[in-house]
Amino acid sequence: MVLVLCWKLKKEQFPLPLLLLVINKVMSIVENYHGDESDDDKEKKEILQRMECFNRLFVVASSFVQLYYEKYILKQPCMDSKQTGETWIREVLDGHKSCCMINFRMSKMVFTSLLRVLETRYNLQTSRNISSTEMLGIFLYILGTGAKVSQCRERFQRSGSTISRHFAIVLEKVSRMATDLIAPEDPFFSSIPEQIRLHRCN
Repeated sequence: MVLVLCWKLKKEQFPLPLLLLVINKVMSIVENYHGDESDDDKEKKEILQRMECFNRLFVVASSFVQLYYEKYILKQPCMDSKQTGETWIREVLDGHKSCCMINFRMSKMVFTSLLRVLETRYNLQTSRNISSTEMLGIFLYILGTGAKVSQCRERFQRSGSTISRHFAIVLEKVSRMATDLIAPEDPFFSSIPEQIRLHRCN
C-alpha cells in the first residue's frame, strides 16, 4: 500500500500542501493501527513497518520539497544585462556608419529621417516604458537580420510580448506610410502611358 501511494505521488506530482496532508493522514492511520497479536515479535514487526513507511514517505516528501523550491523559490533572473536596448541603439547610431548599416540595413541619416516621419505624420509615440527610437530599432533589426523574438529578447532586454507588440505597432505605421508613398501619379488612370499605348504584341 505504501509503495502504491508513493508511486502515485511521484506520478501525479501533488502540490506541497496536499502532499504534507497525505503524509499526516497516513502516519495517523499507521499510529492508530493495532493488531490482534501482542507478542514481542509482532510489536517489533509493527515498529519496523512504521519506520519503513516513514522513510519512504520522507523520501517522497523531500523530493517534492526540492522540486517546489527549485520551481517557485530558486529562480535565476533573465535579461539581466546592464546594456539595455535603448543604450545599444544609441551606441549603434553614435558609432561607425557601418554598424547602423549592418544592424538596420540603412544609414544613420535614413534611420533618423524615417523616425521623424513616423513620429510626425503617422503618430509613432514614445510609450511609458519604451521610446519610439527603440521601437523602430526593434522593427528594423528583425527585418534586417531575420532575428527571432528570442534573440531580440536578449538583444533589447525586453520580454517576448513587448517585442511582438511594438513590432506590430511600427508595422502598422510603416504600412500606412507605404500606402501613401507607393501610389500611381494618376490614381484614376485617365490616360494611358505612351509605353503601354504604343506597345504591340508580336
